[in-house]
Amino acid sequence: MPEGAWVVLGTAIGAAGSLLTTWLTAYLKKREDSDPYHDMAKALLEDQLKLQKWTDIETLQNMIGLNEDYTREYLILLKARGSRKKDSKKWGLVSKNPLSEEDKE
Repeated sequence: MPEGAWVVLGTAIGAAGSLLTTWLTAYLKKREDSDPYHDMAKALLEDQLKLQKWTDIETLQNMIGLNEDYTREYLILLKARGSRKKDSKKWGLVSKNPLSEEDKE
């Protein structure tokens, strides 16, 4: 085979490998995001937040078995916010507690 053909073949193999790596990374990331535990934790939090206007973060983190930092991440993904009251650890859905409304317990 002439030298030019080897260059073309090598380039094709490199490009295919790069595309395959990109696809595999995206596929694995998508599978990671659809972990059933994450979906269940978010569903539990959302159900609780729909029941009450405000819920203490300790209650929420006990429900899903995670620390406060991870629980806050899930809450933000669910479009929840913390109370504006000083030293309050209560969270509620933004749809039930818009920022224009005063925080009422």
